[in-house]
Amino acid sequence: MSASALLADLSSLKARVESEPLSWVRWCPPQDEWLRMNVPRKLLRAGNQFGKTWAAMAEVIWRSLGTHPYYPTRTPPIEAWVVCTSWAQSVAIMRKFWDLVPRARLVRGRFDPRNGF
Repeated sequence: MSASALLADLSSLKARVESEPLSWVRWCPPQDEWLRMNVPRKLLRAGNQFGKTWAAMAEVIWRSLGTHPYYPTRTPPIEAWVVCTSWAQSVAIMRKFWDLVPRARLVRGRFDPRNGF
């Protein structure tokens, strides 16, 4: 395979991943179990860097878009809040949201890694 063909393939893969990032995630068993819970309140407790925020952002995105893969949700638009304890934590969580959200589905908003949305 030539370098230009490899570059074209990688560019195509990047575009597909960015268009639907959540379809490329392989959830670990506790995340998957939590995401499948169709209950009014959920709690995912685990150690640092376990993937709690990614699972929570997936939940927010799927519910906001009405595309939850495991159970029916309200028809969009909905109001969803993500509450953080500090601005620094908020920006870090916005970054994870940005990494997972299908960009084409955003109505408006521009993400800056230092300041968030």
